[in-house]
Amino acid sequence: MDELIPFQKALSIINGISALPHTEKVPIEESLLRILAENITTPTNVPEFDHSAMDGYACRASDSNQRLEVIEEIPAGKDPQKKITEGTCSRIMTGAKIPTGADKIIMQENVESAGSNHIVIRENSSRRHIRYAGEDLQKGEMLLPKGTVLRPWHMAMIASAGKKTVEVAKKPKVIIAATGSELMEPGKSKSDGQIFNSNSYQMLAQLRATGIDAEYGGILKDEMDAVKKFLKNSMDAELTLLSGGVSVGDYDFIPDALHEMGYTIHFHGVNVKPGKRTIFAEKSGKYVLGLPGKPVSSFVQFELMSKPLLYKLMNTQVQTNTLTLQAGEDFRLKPATRFTVIPVVIEQGRVFKINYHGSSHIHAYANARGMAMIPEGTDKIEKNDRIDVRLI
Repeated sequence: MDELIPFQKALSIINGISALPHTEKVPIEESLLRILAENITTPTNVPEFDHSAMDGYACRASDSNQRLEVIEEIPAGKDPQKKITEGTCSRIMTGAKIPTGADKIIMQENVESAGSNHIVIRENSSRRHIRYAGEDLQKGEMLLPKGTVLRPWHMAMIASAGKKTVEVAKKPKVIIAATGSELMEPGKSKSDGQIFNSNSYQMLAQLRATGIDAEYGGILKDEMDAVKKFLKNSMDAELTLLSGGVSVGDYDFIPDALHEMGYTIHFHGVNVKPGKRTIFAEKSGKYVLGLPGKPVSSFVQFELMSKPLLYKLMNTQVQTNTLTLQAGEDFRLKPATRFTVIPVVIEQGRVFKINYHGSSHIHAYANARGMAMIPEGTDKIEKNDRIDVRLI
């Protein structure tokens, strides 16, 4: 039986692989969840010019107690035509360029009409209400570094730099399959002793959450020839992702198939719960990651192992949202010889247990908001102790 290696060692092996070298340019509207492969700097100051932060009147601060003549109206997008001098002002809209000579905006609700083309100020604030050129970013400053996982708000930032396309890492080709003669696809009739295949649909959804659409290879029977044939046919993919068939039982053929086909087994067993029999193999720059067949093990190990592998192939590191929070109650654990992950809920910033029966109990995750990451050797966590929670 293969030795269980520490979780951090397994993760370092995954992070030590080579990234795929290829990139491509895509329109910004198609770049959501893609990995940025170029640094994006701002071509101008942001804002590019001094402009009004609100609708009002552009004037000289020193004239704010006078009756002012309105000499011009400046909508957004139009260059001012007249200079502000003593006793004058211009009607100005939000986002419009500040006219020469003006150094303050009086909010429109703080003025009243004083005859034709004149106003007086009813209330004068010390605030200038001007957004100055370069106050957000200076020309040439980094906007987004390469390796950024592009989110919706990044679309606006890229567009604001005047770019229509961005260079991103090519997505790895991924093929997935589930193993197990007892499995039946949902929607079909099953006999006693059979169970519906859930892992494949879970993995497909987890992949899509990273922006990757995988090819689905179906269900593999617990037969050596079937496993070897599938592995041979999937060699054009950068990653083959399997669930089930990775343990050390008589019908767990994936480890032996990988050995026979000349794969290098980087690890087959991680000191983590659930999912200790995760296997990671490589041949000619192609990778196979085999996850345990129990649904919680498959889900958790995808988050812990598959995601870092996918992001590494795209030349970046996975970005996780992990918080350190107080336990809202006592946690009593079985003697913890492994790094352990359990589903939890978060209420008012505190962490609470969920009724969880082990690695087959995927339903425990129905209302989970995070996974508590419990260090090896921990058998209890007292109320108010700090606990790391990875949000899901």
